[in-house]
Amino acid sequence: LMTRHGHHHHHVVRTQALVRGYMARRKFRRAVESVAKRRRIFWEICDTEEKYLANLYNLRNFLVELRAQGIVFTEEMISVLVSLDLIISLHADFLFDIQDRQSAWDAHSCFGDIFVQHSSSFKVTSVYCSNYEDCLKEVVRLQTSSKVFKDVFGKYTHLPEFNVQSLFIKPVQRIPRYKLLLSEARNATLPEHQDAQWLDFA
Repeated sequence: LMTRHGHHHHHVVRTQALVRGYMARRKFRRAVESVAKRRRIFWEICDTEEKYLANLYNLRNFLVELRAQGIVFTEEMISVLVSLDLIISLHADFLFDIQDRQSAWDAHSCFGDIFVQHSSSFKVTSVYCSNYEDCLKEVVRLQTSSKVFKDVFGKYTHLPEFNVQSLFIKPVQRIPRYKLLLSEARNATLPEHQDAQWLDFA
């Protein structure tokens, strides 16, 4: 009986060890996957933010040159230009902070805190969003009716992605894109990671 009991006890211990081993491997796999996914998402945020800012600079410079060449701006066009200046300035600060974090990135790094820190800056996009459609309509009208517009536009056609309509809509699309990426990041972040609560706030 003792032998049978001892054998049973050994079997239970061995089963527990196998289960613990399986759980440890599973936890390790989840941790490795989490690190890889979080890095991929953050790298995407950094890469697309740099392109986004470059596109905004191009759009702003184009509008400034149109005005300098004598194109009369509507109230909505002036509002969009002022908003663009502010958005560029705030997003340049944001890009600096995320690239700074990227340069020292490791498995313990956070990025939700940077979004929380800059959250009020992102709200300025709402002013742009309320005026961009009317501004774009006027730009499209000028595209077909103004020689000055065509001359200025010709200087920018060599730039990659220089499509006026798609450039105007980029600030409108950017904030929803952040929300999507932050949601992905939260799903990829383990509950015990310090970034979990920052991503919840963001």
